[in-house]
Amino acid sequence: MAAHLAIAWSDAGRTVAIVDIDPHAYTEARFAVWAADLVIIPLQPSPMDIWAIQATIVLAKAEQIKTFVVLKRIPARARLTEVMRDAIKRFEVALAKTQISNRVALASAMVEGFSVTEAHQRSTAPAEIRTLAQEVLNAAR
Repeated sequence: MAAHLAIAWSDAGRTVAIVDIDPHAYTEARFAVWAADLVIIPLQPSPMDIWAIQATIVLAKAEQIKTFVVLKRIPARARLTEVMRDAIKRFEVALAKTQISNRVALASAMVEGFSVTEAHQRSTAPAEIRTLAQEVLNAAR
């Protein structure tokens, strides 16, 4: 899992932290959680990623910050996705209804220097991103 951390502000004046970091990067995660009204944790359907997000979930719960897990890079017709959904339920955190599929359009847009909503407007990928963005904004309220 790469060390990525972003903080964004929603139109409702709430702070949303996207925490996608190694479980050992406790300090970075802690600062993001403290600053946030909502913590979003992206998760690939992998047992190793489930283990990796546990520290962030524990931290957010300890700070009583609303936490939202988003499944990403979901392969088509994979049984593992349902296994991951069941595993997330055990953490007693919210799971986004919207999941981001494993789409070439996402990676190719980045290579082109654009977001998928700019580069591939007619594909399914931008619709997933827009739906997820609305879900996040609603959760941040």
